[in-house]
Amino acid sequence: MSSFSHEPRGPRLVTRFAAPAIITIFLAALALSGWLMTGRSAAFNGRDLAVLNIAAPAFLAGWRAHRCKTPVGPAILQALAGGLFIQKAMETASKCRDDDPWRAWRAKFLMNIGTSLAESAPEGRFRYRMDLGPFWFEAGPGGCRFRPALHATLAPLLNLADGARLDLNRTLRLGTLSFERNRNSDGTIGRNGALAYSNANNLVTNRDGDHVGHELVHTFQYRREAFLSPSLGQIFPAIRCRTGRWIDDTGWSVAWAAECLMADIRGQKRDFDIPMEREAYELTSSFRCH
Repeated sequence: MSSFSHEPRGPRLVTRFAAPAIITIFLAALALSGWLMTGRSAAFNGRDLAVLNIAAPAFLAGWRAHRCKTPVGPAILQALAGGLFIQKAMETASKCRDDDPWRAWRAKFLMNIGTSLAESAPEGRFRYRMDLGPFWFEAGPGGCRFRPALHATLAPLLNLADGARLDLNRTLRLGTLSFERNRNSDGTIGRNGALAYSNANNLVTNRDGDHVGHELVHTFQYRREAFLSPSLGQIFPAIRCRTGRWIDDTGWSVAWAAECLMADIRGQKRDFDIPMEREAYELTSSFRCH
């Protein structure tokens, strides 16, 4: 009698080649990325945008699929497709103006489709998630539901406590929670000398300002970093145990704090030199319709 094993070879081959494939994608991303030049003079460019929005999600999805022992190839392909949606959403958001609700909502749907494709790729199934102010809408095999999010709930409260006022009309036009502040004598708002600013998935500007595209890019970064960056719950497991019913959307908080710390160490300006700001300026300067 033959003693050959009839165990399928497919999963074993996938496991054998998963790590090299992921490493190859990661090294290719580094080779293409302008982040290898981390000095102040290194300009953010189109290659950086592609690495951040397309290659990085694919790498992370492949790595997570490998750890979860789910098929790596399909996860990478699904995340690549999601990355293309993310890139298109960022470009579309950068073109938005205050009186262009169709473009703003279209960009928001593209962004959430893209991030949902990327973050659900390691699971081998699609689950749609969309941030809507302090709540997230989730739809998947288990049904539909709304869940509160940690940072998205705290940020509006901080804005209100700091003197900002809810702008309901702009919120409905942009699909993004929006606040308004009066301008100072020098044209800035608030106490930090900014023309406009964002916090997680909401933005603050003055009634006459034209900074919607730049700030929408920042709110989309919040959605992307919920997938790309580690959250506080992942860094401190005790937080996760106490916030089980909430979505831990603090990945943006962690990423922003890390970038600000690096800028401070290098003697750079947080408002211009951190990668989030450089990305937003690159998008608005390259894709903005004049």
